Amino acid sequence: MDGIGLIVLVILYVVILVVGLLASKYLKPRISDLTIKRNEVDLVAGRRISAAIGIFTMTATTVGGGFINGTAESVYTQGVLWTTAPLGIFLGLVIGGFFYAGKMRRERYLTMFDPIQTQCGSLSVSVLYLIHLMADLFWSASILAALGASLNVILGLNHPTAICVSATVAVLYTMFGQMISVAYTDVVQLLLIFIGLILAAPASMIHKSVKNPLSDQWIGEIQPGQSGIWIDLLIAMTLGTIPWQSYFQRVLSLKKHTLAVGLSISAGAFSFTLAIPPALIGVVAKSTNWTLIHSGEDLLNDQSSLTLPVVIYYLTPRPIAIIGLCGIAAAVMSSLDSSILASASLFTHNVYYKTIRCKKSKDSELQWIQRVVTVIIGGGAAALSLSSNSVYGLFILAADIMFVIMFPQLTLSLYSSIPNAYGSLFALIIGLIFRIGCGESTLNLKAFIKLPFYSNASGQRFPFRTLSMCTSAIVLLSVSYLSRVIFKKFPHLDLLGKLEEHIIKRQNNNIKQSALVNNDLIEETSI
Repeated sequence: MDGIGLIVLVILYVVILVVGLLASKYLKPRISDLTIKRNEVDLVAGRRISAAIGIFTMTATTVGGGFINGTAESVYTQGVLWTTAPLGIFLGLVIGGFFYAGKMRRERYLTMFDPIQTQCGSLSVSVLYLIHLMADLFWSASILAALGASLNVILGLNHPTAICVSATVAVLYTMFGQMISVAYTDVVQLLLIFIGLILAAPASMIHKSVKNPLSDQWIGEIQPGQSGIWIDLLIAMTLGTIPWQSYFQRVLSLKKHTLAVGLSISAGAFSFTLAIPPALIGVVAKSTNWTLIHSGEDLLNDQSSLTLPVVIYYLTPRPIAIIGLCGIAAAVMSSLDSSILASASLFTHNVYYKTIRCKKSKDSELQWIQRVVTVIIGGGAAALSLSSNSVYGLFILAADIMFVIMFPQLTLSLYSSIPNAYGSLFALIIGLIFRIGCGESTLNLKAFIKLPFYSNASGQRFPFRTLSMCTSAIVLLSVSYLSRVIFKKFPHLDLLGKLEEHIIKRQNNNIKQSALVNNDLIEETSI
C-alpha cells in the first residue's frame, strides 16, 4: 500500500468534508421569519447561488467520475468518433439552457417533478420517482465501483474500504448541508479535477513506452450500416442529459432566472473543454506498448474500464500520479453527492411532502426525512457497488430509460396542457417494454423486439432509443387526449382524477390550517 498517497487521499477527504460542513454552518441561508420556507433553503439553497458558484457546481456535476473515466475508456476502445458523451452533453446543456432552464427557474419550481406533478398528478410522479431513483442508484454505484478499482490500482487500497469511506464522506456533508454544501464542495472538487487532469495528460504522453500518439489509430471508424447507431447514441446522450434532477437542482438554485440560460451554456462549454485531457489519456493508452511496462503483460487486457487510473499510475511520475488520483476521487465525489441529493430531494418534496403527507409536514420533519433518505440512498449505492458485477450495464439501461420515459414526460408537461395521469402511466409502461424489448448487450439482454436492419451478430442498427422515446411521447399524448374525451362523457369512470382531487383537497385544507397556525404565532410574538 502506498502510504504517502493514502495520506494525501485522507487529507483530500477531510478538506472536502470540512468545506461541506462549514458551508452548511456559515453559508446556508437562514430563516429569519415565518414567511420563508425551509424546503426552499434545503432543496435549492434558498435560491442564493451566484452565477460563478453555479457554473462551478454545474460543471463539477457534469464532469464527474463517469465522464472522465468513460471518456478515456471510450477513446481507448472505440476511438474519438464513438466517444459521443462530451459532444452530446455539451449540446444537451445548450438545449436545456434555452428551452428548459430559464422556464423552470422563472416558474420557481423546487424540483424537476413539479411541472409533471401539476399536469399528471401525484400517483404518476410517485411511479416516475422509482425510475429516477433506479438511475441515480445505478449511476452512483457504477462510479463508486470505478473509484474503488482506481484506488486499488494506484494505492493498493482495499476495494470495499475505498467505496465505504468515499460514500460515508459524501453522505455526511450532503445530509447536513444539502444543496449549499454540495455546491461549495463542487468548487473544491472541480479545481482538483482540473489540476489533476491538466498535469496527468501531458506527463503521460512523454513516457518512453508511448509510441507516436499523433497517429490516427485512436480516431475510430464508423462502418457502413453503423450511422444509425451513431446518430441514435448522440441523440440519446444529448436529450438524455436534460431530464435529471441534479441538473435542475442547480438551475433552480440561482438567484435570478435570467442567469439560468448562461449558466447551462457555460457549464456545457467548460465540460466539453475538460473532456480533452481524459481523451488525450485514452489516446496515450491506445499508443502505448503495455508489454514493455509490466513484465510483458498487457495491463488493459479485459479491463479497459481502468484506462484512466492505469495510465496515470504507470505513465506519470509519482507526485503527478497522486495528484491525478485526487482528481479522480474528486470527480467521483462531485457526481456521487449530486445523485444522492437529487433522489433524496425528489422523495422528500414530491413523494413525501406533496403526496404522502399532503403538505401537512413541519419543516423539521421534512429536514429529517431528507437526511434519513440521503443515508439510505448513499448506503444503497455503496452496497450495490459491492454486490453486483454488472452495475455499469444496469446504469446504461437505466439512463436509456430516463431518456425514453422522463424526457417526453418533462417536455410535454412543460409545453403542453394535454398530458394527464393516464397518458403518463401508459407512456411509462409502453416505453419501458419497448426499450427493454430492444435488448441491451452490456447485460446480455436479448431483444424480443427486432426493428429493421436487426442482425443476430450486431444487434439493433435502427435508432431504437430515439424510436422508443418517440413512441413514449406519442402514447403520452394520445392516451391523455382520449382519456379526457372519454371522462368528459363518463366522469364517474375517472378514478385517477378522483384520487388526485382528493389529494389536492387535503393539501388545500392542510395549507389553510398551517396558515392559521402561523398567523396565531405572529400575533403572539407581536403582543
